[in-house]
Amino acid sequence: MDIPPGLPNCPSYNITTHGKVDGYETWREFSVVKRYTNAFVWDEVLLGMKKRGFGKGMYNGFGGKVDPGETVLQAGVRELQEEAGIDAPLEPCGVLFFVGEGGAFAHHITVFKATTYTGVEQETDEMRPEWFAFPNLSPHPDSAHLDPDHSRATTLKSSTPTIQ
Repeated sequence: MDIPPGLPNCPSYNITTHGKVDGYETWREFSVVKRYTNAFVWDEVLLGMKKRGFGKGMYNGFGGKVDPGETVLQAGVRELQEEAGIDAPLEPCGVLFFVGEGGAFAHHITVFKATTYTGVEQETDEMRPEWFAFPNLSPHPDSAHLDPDHSRATTLKSSTPTIQ
């Protein structure tokens, strides 16, 4: 399968899609791609209950928009510090690439994981951190997790970087 437009050539990545056109997997090109990050701290996974904005009342990883002049790694580190009060040596482990509402733009989310961190996780005005064991993450679409199909959990558990 081809790499989506705008992503670097990643021959060692596991690539999956969740959309087909006429029975064939396809990638569309987008003139506007909004870049985001998601950072997860592991063995259990640290998720945050969103207190405002998109996904309010749902659990998600810590992350957000990449600011102009910032690398995705810098954004991931900054967002984790701002939203959970901790610092971690983030490692990229995958990319989620999906179409936004109406197809006018695409979301490119670089997913990071960490096996260690420093600091004490703390509630902020945006997120309330809470630890979950992977088996306790509900795949049910009505659960309070933003990732009901577990695509990010699958990305985290894989030893091979993933593009979805």
